[in-house]
Amino acid sequence: MEISGTWHYGYQTDDPEDDSDYGVPVLYFVPDSSAAERLPYWLQRGHVRSLRFANEAMATKALVPLPTRNALAAGHIRSASGRAVVRVAGYRISIECDAPTYWTTFVALRGAASLATSGSYVERPWC
Repeated sequence: MEISGTWHYGYQTDDPEDDSDYGVPVLYFVPDSSAAERLPYWLQRGHVRSLRFANEAMATKALVPLPTRNALAAGHIRSASGRAVVRVAGYRISIECDAPTYWTTFVALRGAASLATSGSYVERPWC
């Protein structure tokens, strides 16, 4: 299926004690409300607020331009985000830190993704 929404990529913190994935950028996708309404969800927890990609490296290469990934690795920026329509396959729901986490597999990017960079850290929509 195709899902429209906003992708977010970057570091969560600069505190190694606050983040078990310190120094590793994360990628997640926030589906538009119309897309979120089509996805299964835990009834008690409400609609899907964010999706993780099981094949995050592939999704990152498609969504985040190489110069942006390099700027992030060099410490010039802390995060990037943009709008995109992605084709995904499969769907999995897990509970982490007493919160639902939704997973899918990235298949392709339809068209081009938009891009904005930031000096702010990316928010963690799970745990």
